[in-house]
Amino acid sequence: MQRVDFFGLDRPIQERFVAAARGTAPPLPLAVDSEVLPRSAALCLSGAALCLVALGVFARVGYAKLDSSLALQPPSALVVYLALGVAAGVLLAIAWRIQRERSRWPFSPAVYAFPSAVVDARSLSMRVHSLRDLADVSARGATLIITFSDGASFRFRATDPARAADLARNVNELRQRFGPDVAPVSARELAVWDPLADNGFANPFSPRERMKQPKAGMSWLALPIAALVLALLSAGVWSLRNHLGEKALYAAARKADTRAAYQAYLERGGSNPDVSKLLLPRAELREVEARNSIDELEQFVKAHAGLAIDVEAQSALLKQLLAALDEAKRAGTLKALKQFRTRFAGHPHIQGEITRAISARTEAGLARFAERAHPKPDVLDAFRRLLAYSAEHEGVVQVRCKRRLPDSVAKTEELLSKAHWFGGKASLPGQYFDSKHASVREQALEKQIIDALAQGFDEDLIKFEAGPAIDDNTDEDPKVSVPSIVVIHRTEMSGAYLMKRPRAALTGVGVLFRVGIMIPGQGSLHNFKYSVWNSPDIKSMMEGRGFEEIYGDMADKAFSKLAKKYLSDVAPGLAPKTP
Repeated sequence: MQRVDFFGLDRPIQERFVAAARGTAPPLPLAVDSEVLPRSAALCLSGAALCLVALGVFARVGYAKLDSSLALQPPSALVVYLALGVAAGVLLAIAWRIQRERSRWPFSPAVYAFPSAVVDARSLSMRVHSLRDLADVSARGATLIITFSDGASFRFRATDPARAADLARNVNELRQRFGPDVAPVSARELAVWDPLADNGFANPFSPRERMKQPKAGMSWLALPIAALVLALLSAGVWSLRNHLGEKALYAAARKADTRAAYQAYLERGGSNPDVSKLLLPRAELREVEARNSIDELEQFVKAHAGLAIDVEAQSALLKQLLAALDEAKRAGTLKALKQFRTRFAGHPHIQGEITRAISARTEAGLARFAERAHPKPDVLDAFRRLLAYSAEHEGVVQVRCKRRLPDSVAKTEELLSKAHWFGGKASLPGQYFDSKHASVREQALEKQIIDALAQGFDEDLIKFEAGPAIDDNTDEDPKVSVPSIVVIHRTEMSGAYLMKRPRAALTGVGVLFRVGIMIPGQGSLHNFKYSVWNSPDIKSMMEGRGFEEIYGDMADKAFSKLAKKYLSDVAPGLAPKTP
């Protein structure tokens, strides 16, 4: 193998090689393996491609991933983009410069198979392999393969396998002509086959100076220009990547549609205002709703009052309040509804529903009372008002008594004490109608009324209980602080019943009753009046009964009759059956 510097050759040889390489003058090449791109340029282009691929791979790092800190790459990542872009630009510029310089050569860079030698003209320092050094030549399909003794091997693509075989035969024939065992050919004959041989002829019209290697010119500017352009493009890629990445990140957050996803979107630098103003609060609202905690939902509503999510939050709260109200309704008690109303008194949107639920409960209770007690319309109306009051206050109705001993008692005792058969101090009747004796009868009366009316109402609607006696010796209606059924009774005494044996002066006793259903601040809703007059049982007195028994029996009969008459009037369906 021989190295030949093209620009070191004489001008005639240079022109002869150029003409032969172009195929415009003999010797014509048998085959040509053109090199579109030199290895150095190919390596530069490969390096540039790797840089661009790396840039693309880096651009994909964290793209649209909510859990990646590089979902939106920070400005510091721009350094990587610029470094890869500049490197790609420099490598592209070098490849362009190499190719540009080769394009200015007087011949095309290629491997030429001439009749005398294979010339590797892919660089200006050409390598010439003489056929004298040929080791093997063969055709494989449409490819001609020429191998030399120094190991160099060249492949030439023919148009078809037949052409490749013809070329192989030609080269073998030429090999015999220029083989080492053949006598050397003359310089004139060699010039016919060898484009680098001097044939002694010089074109009188050509310059005598050797061709000179073209100068690079301004190609050195390609490096900074390419670096700048690729740097700008890389910065643009970074900007575009983040612009598209923000949209992709938003799409990923929307697809997940969770609080964590939207928080990650904002933490990664997402800037869509819908996320912070609406989507994130909406996702938080769903999580709060899923926990079924009205307290948390109330806090959420307060925290987002006046914001875009306010209406949805209010609606969600109302929905849960209605669900809680349904649960309170299922408890089936007025107490549960009242507790619910107290708990959520600060929510005006639910108050109407609560009022209707309470009204439905009281109306159902009133209907039950009407079905069981068969009251008169005015009594039913009175208990309706009691239930309405109970719905707003504690549902307790006290049964209380107010007693009165008028002046007629003292006058009667004075008259009896002057009678001839006056039985002494023990016979005076007033002492048997004092508070000590009256409270026993009152308690029995209150129990009868409570036991009867309690059958008409569930205890959570109205609870009847005995209240303290009213100490007021007047006929006026008392002032009450809780709903009450007040029994006002006045004991009157009149007449004288005289006995010789045993010695006694007795009187008749009458009890006037007035029973009123009262509500604080509303006075009496219903009044029932009844009076009883009893004469002393002279016969039992004669049989040995004492004054306390005689007068006690008279009072007991009056109270017993009142209980039956009152209950038969206000709640005939609940009144004890007379035996």
